Amino acid sequence: MKMIVFLLACLPWYLCASDGYSTQEQMQKNLQELAHRFPHVMKLESIGKSVQGRDLWLVRLHDDSSTGPYGRVALIAGIHGDEIVGRELLMRLLPDLLEGRKHDPRLKDLLQKSEVILVPCLNPDGRENK
Repeated sequence: MKMIVFLLACLPWYLCASDGYSTQEQMQKNLQELAHRFPHVMKLESIGKSVQGRDLWLVRLHDDSSTGPYGRVALIAGIHGDEIVGRELLMRLLPDLLEGRKHDPRLKDLLQKSEVILVPCLNPDGRENK
């Protein structure tokens, strides 16, 4: 319960810290940079193209050094292209998970025992055409 209260208390500050929302091109660049920096934990793949030919990006987070069965959780945002806050939150969550696993044993354990799948923007055409 404390974590829910904390997240709700931080939400307005978290959203105001940005200078603005990213474009599809900026999001793609950020994803590629993170995949390059964390190759043993993050895999980036295009799962197809939008109607207008934009990539639909899927991120897989899992520690490659772990073996055995593991669970999965998927977080999908940007289903409605003009509702971009979810996309921005996933794009801010991603580096927190990647960097945080170095310092937080709970995050390290999470990425060793499960795969976190992120689709930051399922509707990039709606985002770019709004």
